Amino acid sequence: MTLNLTIDTATSSSTTQVACESYDWQGTTYTASGVYHDTISNAIGCDSLMTLNLTIDTATSSSTTQVACESYDWQGTTYTTSGVYHDTISNATGCDSLMTLNLTIKVIDTSVSIIGNSLEANQDSAIYKWINCNTLAVEDSSKIFYPGNLDPYYVIITYDGCTDTSGCHVIDSNTTELEYNGNDLEIMVYPNPFFDNINIELEEISKDAKIIVRDNYGKLVYLEENINSKIVTIPLKDVERGIYYISISVKNVNKTVRIIKL
Repeated sequence: MTLNLTIDTATSSSTTQVACESYDWQGTTYTASGVYHDTISNAIGCDSLMTLNLTIDTATSSSTTQVACESYDWQGTTYTTSGVYHDTISNATGCDSLMTLNLTIKVIDTSVSIIGNSLEANQDSAIYKWINCNTLAVEDSSKIFYPGNLDPYYVIITYDGCTDTSGCHVIDSNTTELEYNGNDLEIMVYPNPFFDNINIELEEISKDAKIIVRDNYGKLVYLEENINSKIVTIPLKDVERGIYYISISVKNVNKTVRIIKL
């Protein structure tokens, strides 16, 4: 008897994989790291032992809270409104990293109202700095600013830890006449603002009328008494530009009017 015998042997193989969250192998989905085995038939019909060395990495997440003035740059995007924003990047293991931004944007109202001879910042409860757009000189720190000229001004506003700047604004040059009534005394002061002379129109002629003009620091710049005309023209061509106050006294009734030299 003759035996021609061929003995085939089983085979084996091993593979190493790293995956995010899950890995499909031999018809099964694996979600945890480990060593897994499976046996199939090899090319000659013997067993083929397969081994999987599997590492499962997981996605990560992070959250940040930010408070910013006007805008905030995050992940290549500039945000100008408050909200919750998301972005996904790869983490250190190559898996997804979900990032969340809780953003609060603080905005300052930089609008300015032009009311006659004044400029008023519309943002309340702030710190104000009025600056001449031409000379860059700081001229006032009030919410309402009386320029005393027709130069343009902008205001720097600081509020709630933020600072922003308005555009340049000019007072209304068409305001030419002011009228004051009360206590049986009516006067008109015009033009206001003025360049050279300013006119005071009294209700009636009164010899005991007196007109005093002082500058913004209280210094006397003009005095006229024993007035015999209803209309008095005060020559103020040579005084500096700025704010002045006219005090008119008639029959023991006093009125004070603020005027602006341009």
